[in-house]
Amino acid sequence: MSSPNRLLNRNLIAGVLMLAFALTGLAPLGEGASADPLLPGKQLLLAGKFQQAAAWFYAAKQKNPADARAYFYSGVAFTKLGDFSSAAWELNEAVRLQPNRPEYQIYQANALERLNHKNQARNVVGDLDRRRLAGMLPANDLQLLAEVYYRLEMNDEALQVLDALSKRQDTRKEVDLNRGHVYVSKRQYDLAIRCFEQSIAKHPENNSQAYFELGKILHQQNRLAEARQRLLVSVRQSPARPEYLHRLGVVCLDLGLVEEALVYLKQAEPQGATLPKILFALSRAYRAKGDSAAAVDYANRFQTLVVTQKTREDRELRSSQLIEQGEREQDAGRTTRARELFEEASRVNPQNWDAHGYLAEMLLDSDSWAGAFPHLTAMEAIDPNSPVGNFLMATYQYRSQNLEQALRYAEQVKVARPGNAELRNLLGNIRAALGQTRQALDEYATAVELAPDRADYRQNLQAAQRASGISSAPVKK
Repeated sequence: MSSPNRLLNRNLIAGVLMLAFALTGLAPLGEGASADPLLPGKQLLLAGKFQQAAAWFYAAKQKNPADARAYFYSGVAFTKLGDFSSAAWELNEAVRLQPNRPEYQIYQANALERLNHKNQARNVVGDLDRRRLAGMLPANDLQLLAEVYYRLEMNDEALQVLDALSKRQDTRKEVDLNRGHVYVSKRQYDLAIRCFEQSIAKHPENNSQAYFELGKILHQQNRLAEARQRLLVSVRQSPARPEYLHRLGVVCLDLGLVEEALVYLKQAEPQGATLPKILFALSRAYRAKGDSAAAVDYANRFQTLVVTQKTREDRELRSSQLIEQGEREQDAGRTTRARELFEEASRVNPQNWDAHGYLAEMLLDSDSWAGAFPHLTAMEAIDPNSPVGNFLMATYQYRSQNLEQALRYAEQVKVARPGNAELRNLLGNIRAALGQTRQALDEYATAVELAPDRADYRQNLQAAQRASGISSAPVKK
């Protein structure tokens, strides 16, 4: 799975992207809109019709399966829909088809990081020429690159990009806001305060996050009255954000304003199941009010949620750590140790798709390929629509001579990945084994067209031509 050209690469399986990215920051370099065949799909993106856009780019992929842009914009649509796995698969295919587009790599890294594949994401963005990109990429792409660096804790790299961005668009509130985040990460709080204040000065309205981040630092510094003032603005601008309501409630508690604290904390309470600290703060508030029964009830609910949440988070964190270690071992050629780590990850968290995916691919590439089946069925249970999982299942079923099942899985993948040469060659093998000569020749011809450097695909085509008595076959467009 370490090879960027393998279909599996579920590592590349993304960030809330600003709508302006769709037609500005994401536009292919040097192309005129009037000549762009993908313009209707991009217009759907701009209009916020993301489901329709995803469907439009799906059709575009069928017409031109080797057009990386269709996969890229499809990834954008799925990202906006919140379907990050589908988004990442699309972005992976875009990068595979056109690996030298820096904006594709930035979005690929964003997807990796969002799915907690931090080591892989660092590999993608670590070698980018930031100085060159600062002069050629749109501001929105640079903004996303800075955010990716920040989330990867590559703070100095993030600051370099933000410095370059500030010279081009000094009034963007996100630049100062993100600088503040980086300085908080570096524990340089005075610089962080200055950045958040600059963001607020430029954009006093619709800038709730800057007020919130500033309020948090002031709270930590025990500047409670100032913290309350900033947090009141953050809640006024974004009244539905439970973390804003919680922080304001806690500051009010620390100021002795119990009734006011309860107003904000009760508003946040519906999100207590996902943010248990709200329940803890409510326990504090009722204890301060003298209602010990309510205080105990909230404390017990908090404790139950924390234990459950911590158990789940520990399991997920441990499995992610094992997978990252396994990836490093695999990249170094130590496949036995890598497999041990992936197996441990699958035991720690049986719902980890990636652990099963790595193991399934490693087994399919070995003499013990039959052992991949339990991992393939686990992958299918977790995500039955995964093109990667379906490709591996098709490979397994083909080797098991369950040809009709192999064809069904492979055709499902073809819907999402018509431009993948490895898949089209596999489809050729399956159809040839089924005696479907004409369809097999078409699949082999397409595989050769998509990957002309693959001698094995060309040999399969030539062998099928000889077996059928056809001297040549047209390359399928």
